[in-house]
Amino acid sequence: MQRYDQRVRAFVEVRGGAADWELAGERFAAHGWPVRDSAPAGEGPLGDAVEARPDSRVYEIEVRLPGIAKGADLGAARRVAKALRAARVEGYVRRADVLHRDRERLPYWRAVDTSARPRPATSSFSRRLYSARIVRGRMDRGTVVHAEAQQALRLARAGQGAQTSLTAVRGLQSGSRGPEGRLSVEREERSLGVILLWTLITARGRLQRSDPEQD
Repeated sequence: MQRYDQRVRAFVEVRGGAADWELAGERFAAHGWPVRDSAPAGEGPLGDAVEARPDSRVYEIEVRLPGIAKGADLGAARRVAKALRAARVEGYVRRADVLHRDRERLPYWRAVDTSARPRPATSSFSRRLYSARIVRGRMDRGTVVHAEAQQALRLARAGQGAQTSLTAVRGLQSGSRGPEGRLSVEREERSLGVILLWTLITARGRLQRSDPEQD
């Protein structure tokens, strides 16, 4: 099902009489633009802002645009005008109002199993290793939610029963539309390699400090 991020209300004056009015209505329907209302020119919501003409009628339609774009009002007006030109109907978009604008897509989150989370007293290596497993998706529950942070957590925990307190969420990359938003495998492996290298160096340093000095 198509998702529409922009909805624009357009008032379109169609000239030419009943036959052209009917054709314009067919064009609107073909493009998925529902007609909310119509009235003779000089009446309706725009009133006498539109010149009264016996062969003219003003339609209030809702233009739906997918995606995020600036100038949705102008974009809708141009689309309607283009559709009418293609149908050889004389029409003018007299006004266009943005009804809804999805300025920023909500982020995606993955539900995460936190049952293996290290305790606070656990070594830093265990905590870093756990974090690396989270990033790599090893603790994912196989669920994606789409909302702001607080609601995302509630959605992830919904219906989990005893697992509710053991469920958290981790964000996917900004702008991603699905599971592919996870950090690349190469980047994850580099991160894990840094953690392991840091741990080995630290452990070696501790062993050296613990050895008795030899004369």
